[in-house]
Amino acid sequence: MATLTPAFSANRTVREYTEKYYLPGAVNYTKRAAKKGVSGMKITGIQHEILNKWGDIKFGEVKTENIPGGYRFQLQVSLNGINETSVSLQLYADGINGAAPEITVMKPVKGTITDQCNNYEVKVITTRPAGDDTARVLPCYENIAVPLEDNHILWQS
Repeated sequence: MATLTPAFSANRTVREYTEKYYLPGAVNYTKRAAKKGVSGMKITGIQHEILNKWGDIKFGEVKTENIPGGYRFQLQVSLNGINETSVSLQLYADGINGAAPEITVMKPVKGTITDQCNNYEVKVITTRPAGDDTARVLPCYENIAVPLEDNHILWQS
């Protein structure tokens, strides 16, 4: 019981929510409300675009190449017309032995973006098998909090 109390206490919950969500949310609200809510209107526009186009995002095949100390991952994604600056393409691997998950942001490959597909790649230095990583797309715009403000997350199957 003594080892569980710090992790599941009401004090920890209130402190964690205040630090991680309420205070940053208040700061973001102030920024978004400035200039007659221009930022808030931009967020609403992007959210509508994502809502209308999210279901037609398509993952291509992940190509994995061994490199010293890890892997280079390459992935082609059709974002269905969603601006690449409105999303983040990531590799996600569950944490091991209670550790936090490993999240690596993939970067677009310059000069390879077309109307149909975006090419992304990233080098991951790890001793884990490449199969531990799964690609996902998340909203990433105007400092929104995922999943609190936009809960779209698409996993590669």
